[in-house]
Amino acid sequence: MKQKVVIIGHGYLSRLSLIRSLGQAGFDLSVVVTMYGALNTTKPLDCYSKYVSKVYYCNAKDSEGLISILLNLSTGKEQKIVIIPDSDWSASIVDDNRDSLSEYFLFPRLDDDSFHVADWMDKERQKLLAKEIGLTVPNVTRVSVVDGVEPNLSNVHYPCFTKALTTKVGGKQCFSRSNNKEELIKALSVFANRKVSDILIEDYIDIEREYAVVGLTDGKNVYMPGVIQVIENCQCHLGIARKGKIMPTTCFEGLLDLMKVFVRRTRFVGLFDIDFLYSQGNYYFCEMNFRYGGSGYAYTKLGINLPSLFVQMITNQLDISSIKDRVNTEQYFVNEKMLLDDLLAKNITLCEFNKDLVSAEISFIKDKEDFAPQRHFRKMVLKNKVKYFMKKILQR
Repeated sequence: MKQKVVIIGHGYLSRLSLIRSLGQAGFDLSVVVTMYGALNTTKPLDCYSKYVSKVYYCNAKDSEGLISILLNLSTGKEQKIVIIPDSDWSASIVDDNRDSLSEYFLFPRLDDDSFHVADWMDKERQKLLAKEIGLTVPNVTRVSVVDGVEPNLSNVHYPCFTKALTTKVGGKQCFSRSNNKEELIKALSVFANRKVSDILIEDYIDIEREYAVVGLTDGKNVYMPGVIQVIENCQCHLGIARKGKIMPTTCFEGLLDLMKVFVRRTRFVGLFDIDFLYSQGNYYFCEMNFRYGGSGYAYTKLGINLPSLFVQMITNQLDISSIKDRVNTEQYFVNEKMLLDDLLAKNITLCEFNKDLVSAEISFIKDKEDFAPQRHFRKMVLKNKVKYFMKKILQR
């Protein structure tokens, strides 16, 4: 019997990366598509993949609905289904319901019943631990936004950068730089309007290079086979690479050793992603995400299938301390969805869009062995190119 796996996420490209990685490894896949606003059951392009058996839909604020879908998928105790959450929300909901799910499912977890995954999504908690073990972090001030009450901003240095205490609550929509107190007050009002009360204000770092590492841990051993460098960020979706490069860990070993200590201290078991940056001779720890990273498919394309390794590990078929595979070359990749979104927002030209698609060594949607998602993406591109040209004509 094939091992059953259920993927939960709201972005079609990150879901597709998991679908193809796991499908190529021979697992039986179901997908739960989470979405904001009115429930739309139009099949997204990733679910046209030949590897998908069943598709379910859930509102991204309906935690009870998600758990109900999962429990209805359970097939008994003879084979536990593996759950892979692909968003902070789904990761925290699965973990919050670990007692009711654990009888029928295997999923990422903390090897410590006194904590929940959401506890470690707290960026302040992460930065305190990072600093304790010797990683460099920006100076940070935590404030609470209460209607009509101005928070104490006396410890803030300008320019500064604001973000929600947890991405589960605030996402990346409210990221912003403030050059003075007036701009900061305005930025904090945006958080208040979005009902986000707990905010971190960091010293602004003039970023020279951005990096990420996607890895796997069993709570004791930590596997980090390569490093991703962000070449261009998507301007529509802050913090997501539009173009990037995957490369060996050479020259990063000391830094990654500290990050392994950090991961072990969280006692997390599962796939993870750590963001860090370089500025003026220092590498700064940004945050650890307790889920598969958005650019993780680049590893699979180079023969290191982290999602498959996770399933083997969580089903006790693999000891990750025995894995020797490492990224041993450099290759450039593009995220086609981010390219398309930036094209539609006029952040890049059609010429740049076409050039980036053609020149990439690794593409996330293009796949001759699983062509249906690419066919639907081409239809999206064609439709939006028509819109692009019509706007050009109307502007004249």
